[in-house]
Amino acid sequence: MWAVGEVDLGPHLPPVLALGATREDVLGVVAGLGGYLLDAARRPAAPGLPTLRAFQRSRGEAAVRLLQELGGGAWS
Repeated sequence: MWAVGEVDLGPHLPPVLALGATREDVLGVVAGLGGYLLDAARRPAAPGLPTLRAFQRSRGEAAVRLLQELGGGAWS
């Protein structure tokens, strides 16, 4: 399973893996993006974008949950 909530990597994996990426490469990208989003979510609200930080936090948390699931061997 490569999905948590609205974050679904499943449809994108075959072409990425066909290009030579390993599953560890994909996990690294998910970890990096999740970390970036969680870090950005800690910043003050952006002018004119009142929901941006909550969105970044929710997607960063989804990335962490996905990594926790995949770290348990849930490769499909």
